[in-house]
Amino acid sequence: PAEEREILDKLPAFDPLATRSARDNGTLVEFLRTYPGSRVNQHIVRFVVWGEQSDYLLCEQPWDFAYGRGSALERLVNLDARILLLGSDHDAVTFLHYAEHVVDIPGKNVKRYQVPILEEGRRVWRTMAEFDTADAAHPSWPERFFAQIVDGYLASTGNQGGRAGDAVSYLMSARGLLEFALPLMERTARGA
Repeated sequence: PAEEREILDKLPAFDPLATRSARDNGTLVEFLRTYPGSRVNQHIVRFVVWGEQSDYLLCEQPWDFAYGRGSALERLVNLDARILLLGSDHDAVTFLHYAEHVVDIPGKNVKRYQVPILEEGRRVWRTMAEFDTADAAHPSWPERFFAQIVDGYLASTGNQGGRAGDAVSYLMSARGLLEFALPLMERTARGA
């Protein structure tokens, strides 16, 4: 209880402009976050963008279920954007959290947690809800489900990728990946 009290009393508010990117997202994300002209949204579920669509991509962000409807990920689909996997693990495709959020299946795992943020210059603890993006949004998701989805999509489209330096890389359609993932997620949730 004493340690918890100290955290509640002293943990600084999340600062979207200064807080480093999560290390498990790789170095490139932090380089992009700090690149001149890059922008981030003001949400704890932070996206970094650069380029002419920045205003549109960051125009809004739902507080709860922040990877779903109304998010920058949804706007990527609206723009018919492409996803670049630059030497990354196929199980680490953040975009597929959008698919988890919008797929119409019962029994999704919901996590609720509190985060310290600034509201009107004061640090406050705010509760948020999110489908479980850390372990599995649905109890039937197998280990490395995102990798299975990505690998299946790449195979179905004949996408053999290429190299960017030493990195095996793939460029794919966000909409195409979504359309491939949703029925697979539905079948997996039904146990089919």
